[in-house]
Amino acid sequence: MIRFSFSSFYMSIIFVNLMILLLFIIFQNQKLMLKLGLPIIGSVVFVTILRMMLPFEFLFLSHNIYFPEPISKILCNLQHAYFFDGRFSLCTFLGIFWVIGIILFSIRSVKIERSFTKQLENSLHKLPESDPAHQVMKDIQIEFPKSSRIKLRSSSLISSPIIYGLRNPYILLPEDLILNKKQLYYVLRHETGHYLNHDLLLKHAFHVICIIYWWNPLCIYLRSKFDVFLEMRVDNSISTSPKQKVEYLECILFIAKHFISPKFPIRLTSSIAFCKNADSDLNHRFRVLMESEHHLLSKTKINLIYTFLITMFIFSFLYIFEASYDGLQNQTNITTPDKENCYFIKLSDEKYKLYLNGKYIAIEKSLEYYPDDIPIYDREEVTEYEED
Repeated sequence: MIRFSFSSFYMSIIFVNLMILLLFIIFQNQKLMLKLGLPIIGSVVFVTILRMMLPFEFLFLSHNIYFPEPISKILCNLQHAYFFDGRFSLCTFLGIFWVIGIILFSIRSVKIERSFTKQLENSLHKLPESDPAHQVMKDIQIEFPKSSRIKLRSSSLISSPIIYGLRNPYILLPEDLILNKKQLYYVLRHETGHYLNHDLLLKHAFHVICIIYWWNPLCIYLRSKFDVFLEMRVDNSISTSPKQKVEYLECILFIAKHFISPKFPIRLTSSIAFCKNADSDLNHRFRVLMESEHHLLSKTKINLIYTFLITMFIFSFLYIFEASYDGLQNQTNITTPDKENCYFIKLSDEKYKLYLNGKYIAIEKSLEYYPDDIPIYDREEVTEYEED
């Protein structure tokens, strides 16, 4: 019913790259971003990540669309087993290379995470009970009881507040950053928002996907914009009135100035910073917060876009691009092998090397669909004959 194949894999790649290209266009065009709004941008990100996680085809739904001859020939050559007695194809080597890359990038990611975690945890200090941040955090935890697990700490290494840790969440404040009570509320409420939205878990999951698709440079772009989307989503949930928006943006600007010379590059997957030193990202956050409500498309147009996204997502499973012929046709232009032009060399009980007109074609695991009178030779017989 569900199958992973070369065709289903490159269909997912085609869809994912089209969606990443769409996100690139959206983030490069601020007017378009304001018109679409966060829900649509979030939907594009969601279907992109979901399709990356599902490189399969559903046999009861899918229909084949055949490539033209030049492309079909390339695909056939990639999939046919030419190496090591028909055991390996170019696709096999690419798959091995892909898996090795996943292992290496996973090891690298774990090493970086452990190194930065160790440095960061060694710099943590408890805030004194008299610190106003404690009272502000208590008020937030009363308002949002699910945030009661979050603890406060300070660090001399960071330049921007961050939330850190999946199992034991901490909000970390820079030791040399002095905030008034209102600024503390916006900072702590922002980081709490990430916790309530499970953003750390989402960031981890997306990081794993980027490791799996390490060879795709567009993943790097999508990862950076995914972080911006998480920030904009929290920004939108905190400030509702015009006055709150102005105060909140002033708070972001205040911390951005403090962040001009970062002391410690935060490269932890298990953390999200309140502010990063990226002017374009700040500009996106500001404009979405202040202007998106005035530029949004009508509900009818928004619903049409949702329909288009869902349709594209479903169609990426419904229609699978395939080669217009198999390797046998590619090399011989003969559709029905017979005893005059074809023979097999038996490798094992389940594997046979197929030769047509004296040329090796492929490895077959079953002879069910071939004529019964086609000669079958043992490998030993062929070896002895060649030696004689």
